[in-house]
Amino acid sequence: MHHALGDKRVIILMICILVNLVGRLTVAYAQDANSVSETSKYQTEKMVSLWDSLVTVKMEAHGVPGVAVVAVSGDAILYSKGFGYANTEAGLPVQPDQTIFRLASISKVVTATAVMIAAGEGAVILREDVNSYLNEFRVPDRNGSVINLRHLLTHTAGFDDKYIGKSVPTHKSTPSLESYLQEDLPDRVMPPGEIFSYSNQGIALAGYVVGEATGQDFAAYCAQHLFTPLQMPAATFRLEEVNHDRLAMGYVDQNGTKIPFPVDHLKDYPAGQLLATPNEFAHFMMMHLNRGKFKDNRILEDSVVASMQSVQFKHHPRLHSAVGYAFMLWEHNGIRIVGHDGGYPGIQTRMWLMPDKGMGIFIAVNQLAGDFMNEISYGFIDRFFQTKENGTADQPAGRQANDDITGLDEPVDRFTGTYRMTRYPRATMDKMGVLMGQVGHELTLWQDRENHLMMFDHTGNERRLVQVEPLLFRSLDDDYYMSFRENNSGSITHLFTDGVSAFEKTSWVYTAGVQRYVWGICLLALFGYFIIYLLQNLRSGKSAPTTVDHWVGWGSGLLLLHFLQVGLVVNLLIPHSQLMGGFPYGLPDVMYFVQLFPWLAAGFSLVFIYQIVKRWREGGNFGWWAGYYGLFVVTLVIYFNVLHYWNLLGFRF
Repeated sequence: MHHALGDKRVIILMICILVNLVGRLTVAYAQDANSVSETSKYQTEKMVSLWDSLVTVKMEAHGVPGVAVVAVSGDAILYSKGFGYANTEAGLPVQPDQTIFRLASISKVVTATAVMIAAGEGAVILREDVNSYLNEFRVPDRNGSVINLRHLLTHTAGFDDKYIGKSVPTHKSTPSLESYLQEDLPDRVMPPGEIFSYSNQGIALAGYVVGEATGQDFAAYCAQHLFTPLQMPAATFRLEEVNHDRLAMGYVDQNGTKIPFPVDHLKDYPAGQLLATPNEFAHFMMMHLNRGKFKDNRILEDSVVASMQSVQFKHHPRLHSAVGYAFMLWEHNGIRIVGHDGGYPGIQTRMWLMPDKGMGIFIAVNQLAGDFMNEISYGFIDRFFQTKENGTADQPAGRQANDDITGLDEPVDRFTGTYRMTRYPRATMDKMGVLMGQVGHELTLWQDRENHLMMFDHTGNERRLVQVEPLLFRSLDDDYYMSFRENNSGSITHLFTDGVSAFEKTSWVYTAGVQRYVWGICLLALFGYFIIYLLQNLRSGKSAPTTVDHWVGWGSGLLLLHFLQVGLVVNLLIPHSQLMGGFPYGLPDVMYFVQLFPWLAAGFSLVFIYQIVKRWREGGNFGWWAGYYGLFVVTLVIYFNVLHYWNLLGFRF
């Protein structure tokens, strides 16, 4: 009896202790939850304040029409706000849940995701020759090498580039993706899997392969396998399917005036035509941040997402940036970023995922505004994550000359010279964009007295580099690397910057700077020949023009007229907004007429040479005119070489 009573007391005491313990744990948990809630609230308020102030101030400074900003984490949109106008004429404000933007090249990541879905279904194999999926045309082999989807998704297929005729203003005139690729797919100019060269056509081909392999139109495939499960009803690759009342109008800046640039129809649409509201596209970002899941829908396997966001290609292991499957990979002040940008006349977009932070941001501007985009995106990261703008402990801010970096003793003179970015048109007239600084950016390296390899950084300051491994250089002034590639004979052929950009070594004669001078000097000489011919026509007697002089006058006059006509066509018949996109609607038919003039000049020049040879054989005495005629021939040879190099001979458009 006493034992039973004692047991009951013990049990009651234990229950009281347990209840008290549970109560304390509950209070502690509630306090922790409140603390987490307060922290989350503080972070959200901080985010709102940062974005609002950054965008407002920078928007006014850069004069951009409209901006949409969205930030996500987990399955939640943390921040979503529109600034300015989606259409200034109609007074329509930017609304992230309603305004539809063209996402430009961010579309490539969506296309790559569709490829990975198709690969998961077994419809395609990443390392299979793409020709095994093509029925209507084939991608030509290059020296026996073939390309696969992996090459296409990492921009290492080695395609040339082309901008002319890549879009049309109306849906009615839009060719099928098959027709476009069959007629306009550029040649392969680099071996596959070795050199990064960004390619719209390559990504478009990857999308087309998915359509061929699945027997389904690519746009429809994306709608079924991506946009529907991601709850993106407004998203589409088809401009004709969009509610145009909700579509953001693009603007281009012309002499300080905003000129409307309506969204056109891209022939290579898997590479840049995706249209969506910012809030809906946030779902796509959530899926990639959540390792392939969006809410209860599994879109991609965890391992597939990991492969897309990990290094699939880089030119050297020690270079900082790389490319995954369509994603660009780099770090900023110790924060790993997986993302992609987009740009086209009338639109600038940015999608950055920070997987280690569990956050993603998306920005859309209805105008090309690279400086504005950089200032608000990097500004947000630096302030929100409290990084130092000039570096952190994870990334040294800079190195001094006395740092303990031992370079190789090899002279660096073989690395000096000018290098041109591999992405530029080689076969068509838009190669002229290199001369105008629009494509094919050139980088010059030189050697100083201390055997440093020298270059200018993006701020215009000199950067000193020493060779730390064969073909690998490191900067003494910051944490920057540069690598090179040589051929079998030991000659340097390529330069790879600390990123994924590749440059090919260019003979000094054909650098843009030298070619501008050569072209200008030739034009002055031709103008001089033509003026001399006109002056001769005003005289009589011995100084009157001979038959040979007529050919000199007509030949130089036709070449000058050709130059003037090209300038008139480009500057008067083609809108400024189209020039920004590299003749996206093609060149006017009058260019066929204009391009006849160099051939007429060449014909007159051949007759001139024939007349010179004939008179020489007949014993004619040219006197001091022999030097004049010889100089004219030299000018012709150089000038026709210039025209040929820049694809201005014939109808190369």
